[in-house]
Amino acid sequence: MKTALTIICTAFALCCLSSEVAALPKQNKKPKTQAEVWVLQQTHADVGTEDIYIAPDAVKIFNRRSGYELLCKAPKWEVHGFRRSEKLEWIAPLALFDGLLIGNPNADPHVNKAVLLPKTTGKKLGLNYTHFTPRANFLSSVDGTADITTAPEALEFICRLYRCPNTHTVPLQITSYHGMRKLPKFRMERIGLDIGSDLRNGQITELTTQTWKKIPYTADIFALPVSYKRTMSLPQVTYSTAMKDQFDEMFRDGTGFRSDMH
Repeated sequence: MKTALTIICTAFALCCLSSEVAALPKQNKKPKTQAEVWVLQQTHADVGTEDIYIAPDAVKIFNRRSGYELLCKAPKWEVHGFRRSEKLEWIAPLALFDGLLIGNPNADPHVNKAVLLPKTTGKKLGLNYTHFTPRANFLSSVDGTADITTAPEALEFICRLYRCPNTHTVPLQITSYHGMRKLPKFRMERIGLDIGSDLRNGQITELTTQTWKKIPYTADIFALPVSYKRTMSLPQVTYSTAMKDQFDEMFRDGTGFRSDMH
């Protein structure tokens, strides 16, 4: 009888203890961190001001001057260029993308494989950055931040866009040295996206960063357009109707803005 009573009392105590534990607030569980998107406002010497949206698995460029967008994201990592006002879209594999295609549909895609070495570190706009330069040319440089985490493919896209060596960081500033038509052995190639010849000389600041902020991640930021008409020429997307009209006579007999749609 005594043994049975002991078992009953022990079971009752365990039930009460379980109830009290269940009622306690779950303080050990950390709330899930909400995904964020970095938004940088940058200015390029050739294409003007751009908003760059960077997520862990995607990157999008909105060009304020011309109104086009470039998007590259997982899992396919294709480059999509589109213009919402005209519902036009251009698509190409990342391996075939080059920033020169923005102004020249016949450009031969090429990757800048120059090796840049980390020289110094510092802060820009509150972000840590590393100053990279070629081994034998300190007048060309990339200031890149590792504070912004994203996929290697996204970094490759950004570097292909600006035609700069890939430092595996997000560029905050790009500076290149333009000699007198003779390229130094380790010189960084020009990053100009215009369709004319670059006659600039000396040290040129190609890219600068004005501001940055972080916003909550939402799927619509990196949503692809639906039912847009496909074009084989990126300038069909990057040039507005008004800009095409300006160049209409120049490109009337060429492929610049007269490529076939499908």
